Amino acid sequence: MNFANLSNSSSNNVILCSYKNQTSQLQVLRISHSKTGCFECVAFPFQHLLFEAEDQANLEVYYTACCDSIEMKEIPCISLKVNEIP
Repeated sequence: MNFANLSNSSSNNVILCSYKNQTSQLQVLRISHSKTGCFECVAFPFQHLLFEAEDQANLEVYYTACCDSIEMKEIPCISLKVNEIP
């Protein structure tokens, strides 16, 4: 499991997020709509990633679809938020 820290000390709306590549293909992940900086990485098949992002940011997931075209799906980071255990 990998962890990326994008937090900015002046930002109080940063959340911890979790994403798992549940495919057998490589995926390229990118954070969009972020004021804390740029985040881009490769997620290997079945790799689990933890990262911090602003609650208004989106995770862009790029992957190869049929006919070798590159597709992108966008996931709101708030939906990837890790729930804290008390």
